[in-house]
Amino acid sequence: MIASAIVAPKSKPYPMLADDILAAPYQSTLHREIFECAKLSVANAVRFILDRDVVVAAHLVADAMPSSIVAGLPLCRLPYPTTWFEYAGLDRPARTAPGTIVPGRVGLLCEMDSSALDTFTVSVFLAHRSARDAVELSPVALSFDMSASGRMRPHVESQKQKRGASIGGLQKELKWSAQLPHQKIATNQREFEAALELSNRVLFEKSRYFAPLENAVVANAGKSAFESLMRMGQSNSEAEAGPLLGILMLLNTRNGTTRQFADLVKLNAARRKRGVEPLLEHWTVTLRLSAGRARALARWDVPGHEMRAHLVRGHFKIRKSGIYWWSPHVRGHVELGMTHKDYRIRR
Repeated sequence: MIASAIVAPKSKPYPMLADDILAAPYQSTLHREIFECAKLSVANAVRFILDRDVVVAAHLVADAMPSSIVAGLPLCRLPYPTTWFEYAGLDRPARTAPGTIVPGRVGLLCEMDSSALDTFTVSVFLAHRSARDAVELSPVALSFDMSASGRMRPHVESQKQKRGASIGGLQKELKWSAQLPHQKIATNQREFEAALELSNRVLFEKSRYFAPLENAVVANAGKSAFESLMRMGQSNSEAEAGPLLGILMLLNTRNGTTRQFADLVKLNAARRKRGVEPLLEHWTVTLRLSAGRARALARWDVPGHEMRAHLVRGHFKIRKSGIYWWSPHVRGHVELGMTHKDYRIRR
């Protein structure tokens, strides 16, 4: 059971989950209490909508070796005290297990700790696009510690520290993993220590927005029922931890992304005339392409989906002057035509 509110289907050019949260009706008084508080935070946040290539690149960063991610932690800072990131669930790399329900939209509400600017909490919102669309809030929030020393310790009220955060627990989990990269990390001391550091910088805790429903669940079904609910919500929240670090790295690199403010003035004026709530202001984030590479792509007269299939994905390069994003580009000479080529990625 995850807190949800039914959302009526809407026709709009920007199908934002943030808009749905503010417009959602409520199934009960408990849901009203949950989402009324969350609505205020989403409305006050600076909102970013992530383009597909940004989402893919962020997941590639999350899949990098732990030592590389640790090297990029200084870039993992929020651009604003309250920040909203949103992307389409189908834009994730296609690696979900059979039968997995892919959400229509994913929203990450990131709120900086006023007493420690290098720590922040992330609440995970999902929208499943179906006949009866619903906005869901995970009962489990993520706490990130981006301080230089990694000073954060498990809070008394936290559900538990990130899975496998102990040396023995993490090593056992990695060794028994079916994924070869995990097994390599377990046997490489440098990578294992980096993985342990990353694991200890993320905590699971009860979402502050979920408190009203927690009391109701415990009162009606017992504490064990709420603990079961937390375990169910933990997987959704944990899945966003690595990609969020990738998103922050891309936003804070010198040449990683570009931002374009959505021009909604005319559209919202028309909506107000019809008595419809205006859409929320937001920035659209895309990967940065150099002028030459952008011209090369423009000269390549093929459909967009074929172009992306031949596009070399971007990656980070670490230099003395900072961490840079090596932007996606077309490999070869476009004027000579394009050929399909398969790439094998080795870690």
